[in-house]
Amino acid sequence: MILGQMVNINKGDIVSVVGSGGKTSFINYYANYYKNKFKVLLTTTTKIYIPKFGTYEYMYITSNSKEYRVPTKNGITVCGKTISKQNKIIGLDFKELDVIIPKFDITFIESDGSKKKKIKGWNNTVTSSL
Repeated sequence: MILGQMVNINKGDIVSVVGSGGKTSFINYYANYYKNKFKVLLTTTTKIYIPKFGTYEYMYITSNSKEYRVPTKNGITVCGKTISKQNKIIGLDFKELDVIIPKFDITFIESDGSKKKKIKGWNNTVTSSL
């Protein structure tokens, strides 16, 4: 079975990916799998590195424009609020996502940054006032 067929993603779906490794690879694989069939939005709620040129059809940075134009053709659109000094796309807030997501057929959101760490766990340094 083809990996793209193992996860049942349909038009209108929003896929939010979290974890400590493989998020970007997962999202890029599925975005490419569906790009000829759908208008695919690839975005983040945290920060992501700018994808390599040629791996997407469109890029939209909300701080550069007051009005968003929906692509007329299928393909991958990378979207974020701005680009940081570290050359990362800064994620959208929920209000922006609410406006932009309905303009696409499928949305992939990298929702949890790993900061290149191999594993994540709870942080016990938080104290309680109880």
